[in-house]
Amino acid sequence: MDRLQTNMKAKELGAGRSGQVFLIETPSGKIARKIFSGDSLASLVHYVLFGSDNAYIWNNDFLQCAYYRRKILDVLVEYWFGSKLKIARAIEAKWNQERHVNQLDAEFISGRNLALRQPFNVTHSQEVNELLEKVMKPLQKRLVESGFDGLVWQAGKGNPVALNNFLVINTENCDRTFVWIDMESGVPALFPLNISTLWTFYIPNCFKHKTFLFDDVDVQTLIAYTYQHEKELKEKFGNDRFYELLAHIGNLDQHQRKWRSLKRLERGVFHQLKKGKITQKQANRYFKFPILWFIKEFKKLIIKSSKKIFNDLPKKIIKQIQKISYLDFFRNLCRLIFSRRHRTKIARDYVSRRIEVWSDRKQLSPEETEILLTRLNQESGSDYLSDFGVHLGMKVFVKAIEYGIFPFVYIAGFIDEVTLALILLMGGALSRTIYTGFRLFQSATEGKELPWLAFFVGMIPLMIGNIAYPCQMLYSAAGQRGKVASFIVYDTFTRIGGAIPIWGGEDTLTEHFFNHGASKIIRFIGALKR
Repeated sequence: MDRLQTNMKAKELGAGRSGQVFLIETPSGKIARKIFSGDSLASLVHYVLFGSDNAYIWNNDFLQCAYYRRKILDVLVEYWFGSKLKIARAIEAKWNQERHVNQLDAEFISGRNLALRQPFNVTHSQEVNELLEKVMKPLQKRLVESGFDGLVWQAGKGNPVALNNFLVINTENCDRTFVWIDMESGVPALFPLNISTLWTFYIPNCFKHKTFLFDDVDVQTLIAYTYQHEKELKEKFGNDRFYELLAHIGNLDQHQRKWRSLKRLERGVFHQLKKGKITQKQANRYFKFPILWFIKEFKKLIIKSSKKIFNDLPKKIIKQIQKISYLDFFRNLCRLIFSRRHRTKIARDYVSRRIEVWSDRKQLSPEETEILLTRLNQESGSDYLSDFGVHLGMKVFVKAIEYGIFPFVYIAGFIDEVTLALILLMGGALSRTIYTGFRLFQSATEGKELPWLAFFVGMIPLMIGNIAYPCQMLYSAAGQRGKVASFIVYDTFTRIGGAIPIWGGEDTLTEHFFNHGASKIIRFIGALKR
């Protein structure tokens, strides 16, 4: 990690599409420092739409817009929500000379992410609904009324990722206070999960603001809103703070106008000049002969994309192939087939790692972690845990066959596109069904409990089918014995939500949606037992 500008001890708190956030210890207390950056996909979007990388990274006027928006919302959010919602107040915004990017210092508020459902905790899952219904939706409405059209993206309008912009604090009287910690977008508001929101809100506002909506504020609406509520604001905050609010709005207007006045060419040239990629002399030349700039950028695009496609990607594939130890591959296959202890170890190690992940995310308390690990060790003799290990272990070999053999079978003309797609989609489900069918027959001949639930659940394609034997364990278990199986079901669904591209990830509404879906599965299995 690069050395921070202050040379003070820094701990990473989190990262998103717009940057990384560090906890900084200063003589005056703790602050949260946001170092603006962007991933490759976000940078590409900005280059296509605006002609430069995310303006938060390099443009001072855009950075100051973020600073003054927080200053303004510090007042308005308290006016709207009282103690129910707070924001991380802006302290300072400036250029980080060592990293050559902009940074924003804000108030550090010690909170936690919203709780996921898990075997020991169902009540805290109400936090999500409370945040959505009592905070985020009313906040979106207030933001639109006051002119913060672009900021509703960070408040979650059509954007499930925005859920992780909020933390929760449990107060002494058991009430919840929510904290809005991230108000700077990583991408323009053009990619909502809810497509109707794009056409009914975001596209019309792009035309209204005459730009791709990116945290934009309708300052005239904001001024009108402020004067409309002048009496109430003065009564709550006093005259001095009201006029300070107006001053912040004026500063926001000034910096937003400066940013918007830049043309596409100017944004691109000033960006690379600020980052030290071109000299002032070169910049002047590009301003004089704009065609040279666009030729340069087009040439750079061709070279970089060609390098990735024809050089980096093949090298990466070859490197991955070379890393494969074929002897270990076949040795593990034999152990998977013939060693029950090995199969159980696969399952136990996998579940232990997942418990550790949840514990690191503070979604399991130390006591809950200990209970699950203890129960896992006690269930190591379970046939179903061993069978779960088979399903996990088979994935490597099934994927190797799916992607290492069948594409060549297709190229040779032995199968068509539809067959190849079905094999790639259903290969895991087919392998699970064959194995569990064999175990079903074996249990029937030995007079044991039939794993019929595992058989049917295993037919479901993709990751969901992996919960076949945990569901069977849950169906066959009683009391505390079902905790490990329940955890596996919760974890599997949560991972699906976290793995969904663009709109998924940790602490997103997508992750919570799938996590809550696991509860329905568990309740359904419980109903089957009755």
